[in-house]
Amino acid sequence: MNEFPSSSLSDSLNSFLQTQASIGMYDPSLLSGNLAIGLSEETCAVCGDQADGFHYGVRSCRGCNAFFRRAITHSMNFVCRRGGNCPVDKGARCACRACRLQKCRQVGMDSRENAKKTKKTKNSAVQPKREGNGLMAGVKNEISEPSFSAATNEINSTVDMILPEVPPSPPPNASRLVRSVFDFAEQRKRRQAIMCTTLEQVLSPEQNTLRGIASPDDLSSIFRAQIVLCFEWANKQTEFKLLDRADKLRLLRSHIFEYILLDDVFHTVQLGVTDRLVLVNNTFLAPRSFYMGSDAQKFGADVIQSMAGEWVGNIIQHCVVPWFNMKVSEIEMLTVRLYAFYNQAERLMFPESQQIARDALNTAIKEYMSYYVDECGGTREDCSTRLRMLFEILPRIREGVNYLYQTVRNIPNFGLLDHWERHLNEKIFKM
Repeated sequence: MNEFPSSSLSDSLNSFLQTQASIGMYDPSLLSGNLAIGLSEETCAVCGDQADGFHYGVRSCRGCNAFFRRAITHSMNFVCRRGGNCPVDKGARCACRACRLQKCRQVGMDSRENAKKTKKTKNSAVQPKREGNGLMAGVKNEISEPSFSAATNEINSTVDMILPEVPPSPPPNASRLVRSVFDFAEQRKRRQAIMCTTLEQVLSPEQNTLRGIASPDDLSSIFRAQIVLCFEWANKQTEFKLLDRADKLRLLRSHIFEYILLDDVFHTVQLGVTDRLVLVNNTFLAPRSFYMGSDAQKFGADVIQSMAGEWVGNIIQHCVVPWFNMKVSEIEMLTVRLYAFYNQAERLMFPESQQIARDALNTAIKEYMSYYVDECGGTREDCSTRLRMLFEILPRIREGVNYLYQTVRNIPNFGLLDHWERHLNEKIFKM
């Protein structure tokens, strides 16, 4: 349960990308070339990337055009988790959808502008009069046709802050990756409900306040909740349903602690914390920060010391901080989760299962690449670089899993490990 593949993660990713090239997913020669040859040198008024024309009345890039179109078409509203002042530039435009949408409106993007295009000739729509840079084009449009006044922008910003981050259901024809974001929001609610001990806790909104140093009992309660959610998440994957029952159990057994630790890392990043590892119940672990509760003695010194060991610092330094600096999004975290889950084909017993796992891994990467290029307006080269950076934390996660597993095995009331393995067996047998 605590053994992991020894193959290099970067080698695995490079091999995968070569495979994708061999099946025609992309032309590797494009990665070293300039994909923007022939495009205007004007920049996008929203993110500063290279613009490819006027969209919604503002000179903008393909990515920001696609983002704004989807946001207004599906009446999507978002809330910023960092106070509404996130940078919106080429490198970080996908990090915060609330601030990106706000920036689109601030520079003058107007959904009514595209309706006006139908009254223009084809040539005028393709080659509008170009005056000034991208930002000034947006300002000029806003002055000549004041559809978005300063007051309106303030109202929209306020609405963005108080409405849910995502609508209650995914847009029609959304990709599996986009739908997974909506599932993740529901999963967080389920997790809160499962871990609550009173009705008041169940009904209260998610809290962002840290509760204190985690106890061994916190690890136990989190494990009990997360093992159920991990199974529910896996069982929604089409490829997982195709696996032999024995191989389903192998995947779940080998992934459950990765699932838990990845959730903790991403939860910490979402809270903007970089000096400790915040668990999903808002207790935390930190090096040399020992649990000193009245019941600490019953768990033993080894458990208490391990929970504040050097491995926690490594997770913070090599996982939390890099992801925080990258402003990792939910879609990216979920891509990493899928990659970690299916990147263990050699563990599976049956060749059919091994091929299913490889196909699922390829699909996850391909969907992220499509998202990055189509939604974020990035290049395939940028996407490959970001994927490598995202996956660089996985060896550290696996090291942390080994320590975490050995720690919880020594918690007296964590003998439930065997109980939950039987629980998984029963669930899979009924499928």
